[in-house]
Amino acid sequence: PSEAVDRVSPSLIISGEYDYIAPPDYAEMTAETLSSSFLYVFPGESHNIVFSLDVCPLRSVARFLESPTEDPNLECFADMATTNFLSQQDMIDLANSSQTAQD
Repeated sequence: PSEAVDRVSPSLIISGEYDYIAPPDYAEMTAETLSSSFLYVFPGESHNIVFSLDVCPLRSVARFLESPTEDPNLECFADMATTNFLSQQDMIDLANSSQTAQD
């Protein structure tokens, strides 16, 4: 819709730093229109944040569901890696170590 809608219900808005489906800019715009929202943009993550190898995103959802009117206040957020991508050399090294382990 072209008009912003404000919801009274608490909302947790999560996005990944590299989310191409629902980018952080969209998440920020959404949070600005909601009077009772908490926004977290997880570093190094893409769209499927709750399936991350890091437990912090899932922890944020769990804490929000336990107490939806309180900020999840995630200590783990600061410890998250800035990126979860592997370089081409990382992939080669991983393949070589896997092959060596099988020998």
